[in-house]
Amino acid sequence: METFLFRKLLLPLVFSAFSTGVSAAEILLENQTKTLNLAKQMAELMEAKAAAEGENVVIYIVGADARPVLIHRDPQSGFAPMDWSSEKALSSYQTRQQTKDLSSEMKVFRVDTFSFVPGLPGGVPLVLDGKRAGAIGVSGAPVAKDQAIAEVGLAVFEKAIASQD
Repeated sequence: METFLFRKLLLPLVFSAFSTGVSAAEILLENQTKTLNLAKQMAELMEAKAAAEGENVVIYIVGADARPVLIHRDPQSGFAPMDWSSEKALSSYQTRQQTKDLSSEMKVFRVDTFSFVPGLPGGVPLVLDGKRAGAIGVSGAPVAKDQAIAEVGLAVFEKAIASQD
């Protein structure tokens, strides 16, 4: 595990720091800040969509490491949407598919502390150059609206990626 972390995460940062004169910590902080800022933009537009639909939702966005980057919970959302939004995001992250496209014949099952929620719309993966960049999970509205709200976040992500090219 230590070798993996060094080769995949720290070594590229060290080389970047030497070549640019910027410290590895500054590069890491800059990437985390960019990720959080993009997540905030996504959540803002998703929340606006939910409000326009009259829905109270939980928006759960994970990063490339499958850890939460941003959790937005409408104060009027219930208890269950908090769990379902995270499980939708993680299901999309793990399978690299939208949860609406996962077979509804699969059972919802728990692996350690993670549940797969196949066939339940509202989870979309974020993919960059064929690699996992994160995922979005939305819950609290009827599932068709959860999906539509999540797709707003996906559109923001795709637009941000396209503008970098």
